[in-house]
Amino acid sequence: RMPVIFGDDDSKNAWLSSLPSTKVVGMLQPYEGTDL
Repeated sequence: RMPVIFGDDDSKNAWLSSLPSTKVVGMLQPYEGTDL
């Protein structure tokens, strides 16, 4: 399993929603930050 990193509350709420969303599909990408 990989952790999920949310940028804001809207992203977190979309992820936890039981309804499919195109916004969720857009969030499925590797984290590009240099702080890992």
